[in-house]
Amino acid sequence: MDNKNYGILMSLAVVGMAIGIWPEISLLRTNELNWGNLLSRMGTIAICLYLLLFLVGLYFLLTGSWRVETLNHMARQVRFSLPIRWLIVPGLFLVYTYIYLFSAWQHVLSQPWTQLVFALGFTQILLFVIAPSREQRLGWGEAALIVGLFLYPRVIQEMRALFADALVYRAAMAAGFVLLLGLVFVSYTAYGESLGSRLVSWREKLGPVRLWIILLLCLTPILHRYLVRPETYIIYDDIRFLIFMLAVWSVAYLGSTGSARLVSHEALGFSLGALIFSAFLARSSLFIIDYPFSLSCS
Repeated sequence: MDNKNYGILMSLAVVGMAIGIWPEISLLRTNELNWGNLLSRMGTIAICLYLLLFLVGLYFLLTGSWRVETLNHMARQVRFSLPIRWLIVPGLFLVYTYIYLFSAWQHVLSQPWTQLVFALGFTQILLFVIAPSREQRLGWGEAALIVGLFLYPRVIQEMRALFADALVYRAAMAAGFVLLLGLVFVSYTAYGESLGSRLVSWREKLGPVRLWIILLLCLTPILHRYLVRPETYIIYDDIRFLIFMLAVWSVAYLGSTGSARLVSHEALGFSLGALIFSAFLARSSLFIIDYPFSLSCS
């Protein structure tokens, strides 16, 4: 895609998300907020870090869309050694985790459209820091990282509500943190290319078993629906979406046989269609009686 079309597409996406953000800001005005807690010393530090990352990420995102040569030049002018860059990345993830899971602002900032824009900008910052020699614009290679950043704090917050034992969500938080770091490592190092080649080779060796695995994965939303209580399936939509996305990427990977890519566009399209249909069937099996404090299935 040429620079102009990419810039137009990304700008339209940002404008669309900004339209989605406005009702979220309006909703916050109507809620009673504990400003004493939000503007405490730690709360002030958290929101200042958030605004700094948000504005820098948005600037990088728009500059990479319209003037990618300028951002490429900026990235290559920052002369940090590779070990320093790999120290900065976990530091950024620690700040991200603190803001969304431990700061006084965690629930205020967890509105979906606002969080999605932040995840886009944060991914652009990671690209700038860890891969300055690459073209500084987001592509399909960053899609998994963006989705992971978006879902990571949301899923952990739902697990806090779902499990009484704090050890469960703390373990999930640590696992998610390590997985995100691993995803960055695989995406932006030569090891990632080597791993991708091995995964493609392994996929080709599966033979007919691959089709049975694809069929089973396509039933993931239905299996999830019947393995948990109806109210759990409905209320915890970020956990449901995480399971859905893992199934989508798994089916797309297994369905890309004959391709040198890990995931082909055709296989991804098929995977999305099959999983959306399966999710529709799972939702259609629910007949909900909605009362203020309970859900029941008939």
